[in-house]
Amino acid sequence: MQTMDQTRKLRIDRQAILRFLLTIFFGGAALVFIIIVLDAGSWGPGLHSLDYVLMGFYTILGGVNVIGYFRTRNKFYLGMGIALLLFTPYIVVGQSEYSDFRFVFYAVWGVLFITAGPVRRRFNPHFRQVLELAAKPVTESRDGFTARPFAAGKTGSGQDEIIRFGKFLMKHGIVYTHFRKDRVILTVGGLSWWHFLSGKQNWQKVTYVSFDKDGNITVQISHNDYLKFKDQITFDQLCASLGDLMLRFLSYFHAGEEEKILEIIDEEMLRSHWFFSRFSGVSPVVTV
Repeated sequence: MQTMDQTRKLRIDRQAILRFLLTIFFGGAALVFIIIVLDAGSWGPGLHSLDYVLMGFYTILGGVNVIGYFRTRNKFYLGMGIALLLFTPYIVVGQSEYSDFRFVFYAVWGVLFITAGPVRRRFNPHFRQVLELAAKPVTESRDGFTARPFAAGKTGSGQDEIIRFGKFLMKHGIVYTHFRKDRVILTVGGLSWWHFLSGKQNWQKVTYVSFDKDGNITVQISHNDYLKFKDQITFDQLCASLGDLMLRFLSYFHAGEEEKILEIIDEEMLRSHWFFSRFSGVSPVVTV
């Protein structure tokens, strides 16, 4: 049996970094292609291909954010959606004598879109923080991944309270909650495009904590999420710890101490995220 160190247990999310860099690269390349190849006059007065492409992009992205608000009730999505949709009225500006100012508007909101998430801790999805918190108490590294759900005990909370709890966690980006007739499923991960478009979810490929009508708790760690850890964490202990974490959050919610949940997430964000640990000041003191 090995004893694992108590620092950050997740690997650096290189895929997210790569996706961000590829988005910047291909987005820039597409704009250059539009300006130079398709419409060399894009920088001139009036509306051109560049304007229509950007306004179409912001309209689609704004619509997705507004839908995200109605699903999660996270006001950040609503604010971002409205801000992005406000590009559309600038079609009037593009046809006026002030058309050159539209590029300043594009640049300012482009920067805001990229930086708005990192600037505020609680506007970020906290799925990695949940995995870190679940792994924190696990000190053994012996049994590897097991492709089966794990029975993690039972709660005495009623289904209505579990539903309200799931909505609270989803509102703050801690989990994404799925409401079914016989259970409430808290998925530690975002809403995939496939689920967004079809409403279907491949439960074998997601990490979740499920509460059925009788209060039974089931935990599953997906293989993909298990591979995000640096070491081979004892699988049953990891599942049990994730279940205990959600039960602890539920107990705070039941006691009307929801702010404690957010403080725990904030503290983990400051501890494990390089941006916030460097630029967000002293982490809060949390009594657990």
